[in-house]
Amino acid sequence: MGVNYHAMGELKLAELAFSEALDLQRDFPTRKLYVAETLLGLGALQSDLGDLEQAASNLREALETLELELPSNDRQVAEATMELGGVLLRQGRHREAEDLLEAGTGSLSELLGADDRRVVRANRYLELLEAES
Repeated sequence: MGVNYHAMGELKLAELAFSEALDLQRDFPTRKLYVAETLLGLGALQSDLGDLEQAASNLREALETLELELPSNDRQVAEATMELGGVLLRQGRHREAEDLLEAGTGSLSELLGADDRRVVRANRYLELLEAES
């Protein structure tokens, strides 16, 4: 639900939906991937809202779980990598951001194609990184 609200631009409703989902999911330790998926969505939303500290925290937690539970070439791993890189870039942490952005963007491009909205977002981050370096 949070992803849909986010896509529609209903950011406060998206944040509420993600938060409610996390409250429910954290009660079930066997649902690690669901929690990680929700943290990924919430982190991307928080990034869009400008809450970069909380976004970074949620994206790190999501990425750690996804890397443990999924193959390295999985779309969600690539997306979390790219989103965390974008947040770090916006925090001025260019060195940390660069490797994450390059890895995430490359994987997303291979998996989804150049026209996918996540790849477009990733490429914007790389352009911003290049402009600021």
